Amino acid sequence: MDEPRDTPADAGSRTPAFVATTRLSPLQEAYGAYTAHTLDCDRCRDVDQRCDAAADLWRVYWMLAVAANRRLGGEAV
Repeated sequence: MDEPRDTPADAGSRTPAFVATTRLSPLQEAYGAYTAHTLDCDRCRDVDQRCDAAADLWRVYWMLAVAANRRLGGEAV
């Protein structure tokens, strides 16, 4: 006897396998901003040029890292 089979769902009807419910920490966001900039910036990718925007992004990341380290009771870097 033939049994009925379920019809497959439409391709667009599946929910995503992973849903982000949290944000990254400010330290992670700062590092992400720095790396995203350096990957897309022509000046950053050229070894003979200096990029002030990348320097500013790195400085923000470093200040957040030092502050997080101090909050955790670590020694000053």
